[in-house]
Amino acid sequence: MVTAQQIEDGEEENLNDIREQKKKKLQEALQAYREQQKVEQIKKAFLIKVLDSEAFERIMNVKISNKELYDKAIEILMYLYQQRKISENRKLNEKELKSILSRLINNYEPTIEFKRKGD
Repeated sequence: MVTAQQIEDGEEENLNDIREQKKKKLQEALQAYREQQKVEQIKKAFLIKVLDSEAFERIMNVKISNKELYDKAIEILMYLYQQRKISENRKLNEKELKSILSRLINNYEPTIEFKRKGD
């Protein structure tokens, strides 16, 4: 026969397991957040290195308004840097950045899919 004490002990073990799982998930989320922050710091340092102050301010505004465009712009800027099209000695100005952004915007075509219930 199961006693009340045994039931309480089992419930306490379950609560401890749940607490441990929550703690582990929280730690994993915190670690992921820290890694994301580290990546953002690296991106920001790169942008400061290759953009003048006005261009940097513009790309930060793009980041706030359109994260996808911001990420694509960074990809393009990194590619240009790797190809030595831009360098630390000659930073891109706002006009040049606008040109890159407008090309990215013009190439962007959102797609809409319609799915029907029997298909």
